Amino acid sequence: MGELAQAAVMHKLAPAQNKQIQFFDDAGNEIVISSNDVAKFICPKATEKEILFFMELCRAQRLNPFLNEAFLVKYDKNAQMITAETVLERRANAHPDFRGIKSGVVYLDANGAVCKREGSAAYAEAGETLIGGWANVEREGRTDTYAEITLKEYSKNQSTWKTMPGTMINKCARAAALRKAFPVEFEGLYIKDELRTVPTVEAVASNIETSELTGAIMALADLRGVGTQTVVDALANHARMNATGYTGGAMTDAQTGVALEIVNEWLLKAQNLPVEAEEAEAVSIDAETAEEADSGQTMSTQAVCKTCGNVLFVAPDATAQDIAFQCCENPDYEIRVG
Repeated sequence: MGELAQAAVMHKLAPAQNKQIQFFDDAGNEIVISSNDVAKFICPKATEKEILFFMELCRAQRLNPFLNEAFLVKYDKNAQMITAETVLERRANAHPDFRGIKSGVVYLDANGAVCKREGSAAYAEAGETLIGGWANVEREGRTDTYAEITLKEYSKNQSTWKTMPGTMINKCARAAALRKAFPVEFEGLYIKDELRTVPTVEAVASNIETSELTGAIMALADLRGVGTQTVVDALANHARMNATGYTGGAMTDAQTGVALEIVNEWLLKAQNLPVEAEEAEAVSIDAETAEEADSGQTMSTQAVCKTCGNVLFVAPDATAQDIAFQCCENPDYEIRVG
């Protein structure tokens, strides 16, 4: 199972005493994070469950907490994940569809009229009152994405918010607009200045399987030059999906895990295809999956871990040695058909 599927099923895994994960960050560096490291160096107040969610979110978004790309903070009963603002700006600029961002402030002029300008300045000396921020993102192939937020909603009226409110609300508006413009790429990424509006780490993680699946389908469709619906239809006709009882529409958690596994395999295959072969491969996608669906396989094949009890749906001909996904520290899989 690939990284996409691992993130999707993470919340069903039995917690390990010192869970360790490995992944690659944006720069291609291999990152290793353990739950003990998070508890000791990043957020000692976090619960084991919050730590595991944080680790999986770091993997899903390729964030390196040891380079201060991601933080886990807990000021009350719930932990929150914070992302460095440089991560959002860097990724936006690296995205091939990104065409720029403009941002500024919203203020009341001396006559009480609502006005906007680029930048972070509102001039109290001229009778202006800062009331909000705005940002507009241009993305190739889409209409502009606009976000406008109020100072009252975000400001804590202390520290930097008190001395540099224009700068702070501008940064929050930019982050909000980038999340709207790139909903898959920036899922769950909030900067520290948005702390009052940041959801809990568990709430963010609960949405990860939907966004991961959507992103995987969109990426596959783009790589193969086919429509998203074609990929969805292909999934619905796939033998391994049929074995879970899936016939289309909304998926259960278990079905989402299988779909992510299949899509991840497709993505890896597509990325290794020669450029001239991609078009032919795209045309054959339905034929391939339809042939698999007609193979007569109707029984559900599961891998059950005898160590932690986790259940995975696997290919009908899979063996215990074929399963690359490590659900706990010492997995021991048993294949069951039924």
